Amino acid sequence: MKANHFITRKTARYFTHGNPATASEIWIALHGYGQDAERFSQKFEVLANEKIAVVCPEALNRFYTEGFSGPVGASWMTRTDRLTDISDYVFYLNNLLATLPSNARINILGFSQGAATACRWVADGKVKPVNLVLWAGLVPPDIDLNPGYENLRSCKLILAFSQTDPFRTSEMWELQYKMLRDNNVDWQEFEYEGGHKIPRNELDRLQQMIARDMN
Repeated sequence: MKANHFITRKTARYFTHGNPATASEIWIALHGYGQDAERFSQKFEVLANEKIAVVCPEALNRFYTEGFSGPVGASWMTRTDRLTDISDYVFYLNNLLATLPSNARINILGFSQGAATACRWVADGKVKPVNLVLWAGLVPPDIDLNPGYENLRSCKLILAFSQTDPFRTSEMWELQYKMLRDNNVDWQEFEYEGGHKIPRNELDRLQQMIARDMN
C-alpha cells in the first residue's frame, strides 16, 4: 500500500487583542495540545494596549476532547504523517505572518506542544522574532541543525518553567541544556508559579522582565 498526498483548501482562524495593523509590537501565541485558540487567547489580553497586539492562531486539526461531544480542542500535529503536518502548519503560520505589519517587533510564545511548533516555525527562517518564549515546553531534538539553530541563535530564547509542572523532569531538562550548549544557543530562564499552565499574573511579569531588558 502506498500513501499519497495532495493539497486541498483549509480555512484557519485566529484571535486578536489590540490592533495588529497599527501595533509596533506583536505577540504571536501558540496554544498547546487539545486547547482552542479562543479560550487560550483570553490569557493574553493583559499584554495588549495601544502599541502591543496579540495574535493567537488555532491549529488546523480540531477534535472533541471528551469522546464524541463536549469541548473542542486542536492539535498542531500527531505522530501520524507528522512531517506533512509540520510542513502544513509552517506554511500556515508564514501566511499569517504575511498579513502583519512588516515593521512590527515580533515576539513568539509557544505553550507546551505550541513550544515545539514555535521552534520549528522559527527554524524555517521566515519569521524573525526578537523574543522566543517556550512556556512549559522545549526545543524539539529533531530541528535541522543548519539553518535551524542559526535562526534560534538570532533571537532571545526564554525557557519558562515551573517546578510544579508534572511534565517536567530533570533528565529532560539536562538533555535540553546539553543540546543548546552543543549548538551554541544562549538562553534565559524564567521560573513561574503555576504548574503546566499560564497564569495571567506570571505572563504580565514576563512582559515586565522583557521590557526591563530592552531598556
